[in-house]
Amino acid sequence: TSRTMFYLLFDASKDINRNVEILWNHEGQESTEGSMELTTLDLLLQWVAMIHTSVSKQANSEIPDYPRVTFVGSHADKIQADTRESVRKELHQKCTEKEFQDILEGTVFVNNRTAGMGAGEDPAITQIRNDCQRLISKLEVNTPLAWILFRKILKHIAGERPVISYSEAATVAVVCNIPLEALPSVLN
Repeated sequence: TSRTMFYLLFDASKDINRNVEILWNHEGQESTEGSMELTTLDLLLQWVAMIHTSVSKQANSEIPDYPRVTFVGSHADKIQADTRESVRKELHQKCTEKEFQDILEGTVFVNNRTAGMGAGEDPAITQIRNDCQRLISKLEVNTPLAWILFRKILKHIAGERPVISYSEAATVAVVCNIPLEALPSVLN
């Protein structure tokens, strides 16, 4: 929905154009078992395309019409600034060629070793946390208890039926002390 944020994580210390290695971790023992025919870049683009195709755009003045996707490159401490910039440019360039470019927020790089270190934390991690908090605060909606009860009763009455009549819904609304003029809002 439009009330969603996606963070697509990738290891920025590795070449995004290299085939993805298949890693196994069994009881703390890691082993490599070859590689896939896809690169990290291919996988990131596939994820964005999948997110884009599953989204229906909704208008809402408080929240963007569609979810935002941000690429997050980890291990920023292991790569130079010019490498980060070239990866950012490549991701941007590949995405502008696609239909889903409007859902992309951008690319950030994080030093994941600093997470939770207070003042020593990477500012990019702090920004991601703040962005999540900001979205969550916009999602908080006070739902009257009567509305929740109304929905539970409707589900029970409907049983296996995919649809119930408006008159049945109106009867339940009256029982739940929901004014009939509020019924259309409750049904949304």
